[in-house]
Amino acid sequence: MWAKDEMLADGGRARRLAEAFVTPLRRPKRWSLELLPYVRPFWVAGPIGKVAAIQLGNGPKVLLVHGWEGEVGDFSAFLPRLLEAGYGVIALDLPAHGTSEGTTASIVACAQSVLEVQRVSEGLHAVIGHSVGSLIAAQAAGMGLDAKRMVLLCSPARYEDCARRFATREGLDLEETEEMLLALETMGTEVCSISLPEIAPRLRQKALFLHSKDDAVIPMSDGLESALAWPGAKFVEVDGLGHRRILRSPEICETALKFVSE
Repeated sequence: MWAKDEMLADGGRARRLAEAFVTPLRRPKRWSLELLPYVRPFWVAGPIGKVAAIQLGNGPKVLLVHGWEGEVGDFSAFLPRLLEAGYGVIALDLPAHGTSEGTTASIVACAQSVLEVQRVSEGLHAVIGHSVGSLIAAQAAGMGLDAKRMVLLCSPARYEDCARRFATREGLDLEETEEMLLALETMGTEVCSISLPEIAPRLRQKALFLHSKDDAVIPMSDGLESALAWPGAKFVEVDGLGHRRILRSPEICETALKFVSE
């Protein structure tokens, strides 16, 4: 078995892919034109630079946390319904996403940014996260995020599993995958220690997990395992909505809004 320094020295491809794993591609924002005049932008100081955020409305605040390589427009079906129901909406560009600063980001850096948005927003009623955004929201809750309710869509269970799936897609063998994980650890990502099922038992927020059986990105078993570990959490299984279509489903939007409003 190689020593750690030997693995890092010889793992050139694995190290490059470790860097790629934490380097998101930026997507342009897709604003709903009717909402654009009401968007109030602001900035907060994140752990790796300025973090861009926006606020709409003035009611109890609901924070939206997009997924990896996602953006605020992913929640375009949720925004008008939340505003119509009297909620204020806050959304951020995660570090290295959108107009936020940075080129790489980890779950911890993103969770710290969420906490900073909460601090300047003076309290949150609820958080809605999608995909890795759900894991970020849960990590932030474990670090002190104060929100009464959390809606987690298509949530992965473990950061390490996300990295392993990425390694498989990139064609790494088992040894190279371990090299990539080691490189990520040396970069301070805590990739092998962030686990929603391990965070969940300590959390007291009311939680709703929504997951589609045909999700080809994050298996539904991840969401179910996390929900079972979260005291009192609800789990709703749907089908035919995949990983991203679930964000555009009127039924999912209404289910989330009902839970937030209870």
